[in-house]
Amino acid sequence: MASQQELVNFAVGLTIFWAVTYIMSRVLPLEKYGVTVQPAYISYRSSWFKRLLYKVSEHRRGLWKTYSNLGVALAAGQMAYAIYFLMENLTRFVQPDGGPSPVLPILPGITVRMYWLPYLLFAVAIAIITHEAAHGIVARVEGIPIKSAGVILLVALPGGFVEPDEEKFEKASTTSKLRVLAAGSSINLLTGLLTFLILSTVFSGAPSGAVIIETVEGGPLDVAGIQRWDVIYAINATPVRSVGELVEYLGDASPGDSLILSTSRGDRLVILDEASGEGTDRVWSMLGTVPPFLNYYESRLGLGPAVDVHLYLTLYWSFTVFLSIAVMNMLPLHPFDGERFLYTLFRRFTGLDRWLQIAINAFSLCLIAANMVMSVIRNLILI
Repeated sequence: MASQQELVNFAVGLTIFWAVTYIMSRVLPLEKYGVTVQPAYISYRSSWFKRLLYKVSEHRRGLWKTYSNLGVALAAGQMAYAIYFLMENLTRFVQPDGGPSPVLPILPGITVRMYWLPYLLFAVAIAIITHEAAHGIVARVEGIPIKSAGVILLVALPGGFVEPDEEKFEKASTTSKLRVLAAGSSINLLTGLLTFLILSTVFSGAPSGAVIIETVEGGPLDVAGIQRWDVIYAINATPVRSVGELVEYLGDASPGDSLILSTSRGDRLVILDEASGEGTDRVWSMLGTVPPFLNYYESRLGLGPAVDVHLYLTLYWSFTVFLSIAVMNMLPLHPFDGERFLYTLFRRFTGLDRWLQIAINAFSLCLIAANMVMSVIRNLILI
C-alpha cells in the first residue's frame, strides 16, 4: 500500500539525513557555533533565543506574575486530570463498547500514520518551544538566571530547551519553584484552548463533504483519479455532507454500479468494485478505500478545499497535541514536570522522603504502561 511505501521512503530519507549530518559534524567545527551533533540528536544553543526570553520577562512583569500564579492552580488540576484520565481509560479498555483512547508514544508509521506526520511535527515543535519559553520567562521573573536556551532535533521530532541555573532554582522559594515548573504545561493548555477557539471560529460547525485519505491501488477511486485529500460533495447529484451520509447512500449500492461523484477535482465516473465484509467495510471495499475518513469542514475564509483541509488538520492536530502535552506532562512521573511539581509540594509541606517519591513514580509508570499495553492488545496501534 501507499502508506507502507511512504514509511520506507521516510526511513531511508531519515537514515541518509542523519548519516550526512553526523559526517559533516565530524568535519566542520559546528560546536564553535553552538551546534552539538550526536547520533539522531542535534542541539543548537541560541544566544538570540536566550536574549529574547530575558527581554520578554522584563516587560509586563505583573502580568507574568498573574499568569504564573494561575499556572500553579492549572497545573494541579492538570495533574489530577492526568491520573483520572489514565485510570478511567483503563476501565474503558475492559468494557466491550468502552471506546478507549490510545495511549502510545509517537512512532511514525507504527503508532502514527505517515500522512499525519507533517501536522504532528509542526504541533510538537510549537508546543515544546512555547513550553520551554514559558519556563524560561517565569524563571527570569522569579529571579532565576537562564544558563542556556535553544532548539533541538531528536530523530524526527523538533523542539526546544531552556536550562535554568539549577543551583539558584534549588535555593528559590517553594512558590517560585512551583511557578516555574507549572509554566510550561499551563502555556500548552492556554494555547490549546486558543487553538480550539480559532478552529471553531474559522470553520463552520457542520460538515459539507467527505475527505478521502487513502485509496487502494487499482481500486475504483484510484482508477477514477481521486486522490488523497480530495473531497466528495455529492453522488449522482445527491449531496453527501459527511462520511455518515456517504456510507448511508452507498448502503443500497451494488458491485458494478456506475456512480457520478462530484468532487473537488470535478465530476468523476466511478464503477463500484466487488464487495467484501459487511456494513461500512462493504462500502469501503466497493469504493476501493480504507479508513480513516474525515468530514470536510469549509472555512469561513473562502480558501477552497485545497487549503481548508490542511488548515483544519493543522489546527486540529495542534489542539490535540497542545492539550495532550499539557495534561500528560503534569503526570507525577520522572522526567515530567509533574514529578518535580508534586515532589516540591510534598517536600515543603510533608517532608517527603525518597521512598514515597519512588512509590509515586512507580504508580504513575504502571498506570501509563498499562494503558500502552491495553492499546496494543485492543489493536489501537495506528492513529
